[in-house]
Amino acid sequence: MTDFSAVVLAGGKSLRMGCDKALLPFGGHRLLEHQLATLRATGATEIFVSAREAEHYSWAGMPIVCDEISDAGPLAGLCATLRRC
Repeated sequence: MTDFSAVVLAGGKSLRMGCDKALLPFGGHRLLEHQLATLRATGATEIFVSAREAEHYSWAGMPIVCDEISDAGPLAGLCATLRRC
């Protein structure tokens, strides 16, 4: 398999949910921790977390890529992380 990068899009406002989905408990850990572990297991050579604000996910130990355009939805996260890759 060739080298590849992966990104977790965690920049949503959670308006419908009312709380940050990435921080929800799941199996004794945060949901984001499970997502990162899954990406590590796939062999991704670099993993990013796409977020509106880096402070929210600095605990994850992954590079945080902030949206370059605010309020642009998931496309803002995809654009920012593609530039980073």
